[in-house]
Amino acid sequence: PPPPHFFFHADHGIRDAQESRGLGDVYKRQGTQGGPSELLNNSVMSGFMVEAILTFFLVVVIFMTAVHKNAPKSVYGAAIGGMVFLLHIVGVPLTGASMNPARTFGPAVASGAWEFQWLYWVAPIVGGIIAGVIMNYVFVNKAEKEA
Repeated sequence: PPPPHFFFHADHGIRDAQESRGLGDVYKRQGTQGGPSELLNNSVMSGFMVEAILTFFLVVVIFMTAVHKNAPKSVYGAAIGGMVFLLHIVGVPLTGASMNPARTFGPAVASGAWEFQWLYWVAPIVGGIIAGVIMNYVFVNKAEKEA
């Protein structure tokens, strides 16, 4: 089952999106609901890859700062926040830079735009799993064996 905090994220996303509902068609096309942008030639596969890669890099930074035993714990908040900022600079014009299915769910409920919802669930999960497996088996376990 999903972790309990997922439901809190989804609930807040729904409420925030409902407050923005008055934006109408603009709201449906912006943010995380419009799918891949014209910059990607509206290619779903390109959008999938962008979302998976963005999530991959976010999870790598989380592992290297908050999970890795040798990482300095005083900087992980700034490192993760900085990475989210950079990934949004790159990803918002391309796909909306969801990187979090719970964050995407709220706007979908409020706008009724479900066409690309699967993209914002599957791609981050795939990117996160790939990053988690690589980081866990290549870096974290290796560092724990050396310690």
